[in-house]
Amino acid sequence: MFVYYTAATDKFGTTEPHRFTQFECLNELKNTMSRSYDNLLKMNRFVFECDTVDKQIQEERALKLICDNIACRAVDSGNKSIHVVIELADEVKSVEQYKQIWRLLNKRYFNNEADTACSNPNRLTRRPNAIRMSNNVMQKLLAVNNTQYKLDATDLAALKSEEDRQNYLSILRSSVFTSTHKSHDGMCEKWDVVKRYLDTPFPKMTGNVNSSKWLYAAIKTCQKYDDNQTLDKVLNKARREHWSEQELQHKLK
Repeated sequence: MFVYYTAATDKFGTTEPHRFTQFECLNELKNTMSRSYDNLLKMNRFVFECDTVDKQIQEERALKLICDNIACRAVDSGNKSIHVVIELADEVKSVEQYKQIWRLLNKRYFNNEADTACSNPNRLTRRPNAIRMSNNVMQKLLAVNNTQYKLDATDLAALKSEEDRQNYLSILRSSVFTSTHKSHDGMCEKWDVVKRYLDTPFPKMTGNVNSSKWLYAAIKTCQKYDDNQTLDKVLNKARREHWSEQELQHKLK
């Protein structure tokens, strides 16, 4: 159910909107009792608010996204921003994945200019055709489109890259292994972040997609856990694939 609020500080919402319910929870809730993550029924709607950008530019961009069947709604907040909603056709399985997709859409369609506070799935957004109580201005519905955004191959590739980055960071933060261990020779060789580099040939002098970032991730993983044996294997593979000693020293540092 969609739940509405008269103020951002309201603890409980209502399913019966009126002219002074100026906010709505972006995503549907199971009930009106809270906006906690656990009470979210769905996580497929994303809002983007770029209040540091000239308002006319915001409006032009929003209307183009509506016309291009990317965004499903654009609402004038009654102040300095346009709230643009993109509704995803795909199922979002976790808050972490939701935030990844939000960052992807922000970069792709909003030049990374949207307020990052909007990346929460339980975010409040301005309800169309309600009164903004701070200045008594109507929050005008600028455009609406029933389209649902489908992640394409480019999106999925970017998400995979973000997933790899997050997985790598989680390894570095792992509490299972710590820098107090003196040596773990051979330990990292079977880890996905290292194995993918060792098992993937990059034969070209230039244009090897993923070569640089996968090499960097493998090097840093081995350094983190003092696995010099596997690090030597990583570096020797890089040398065979024409990385110079100067380039490798730069990555090691």
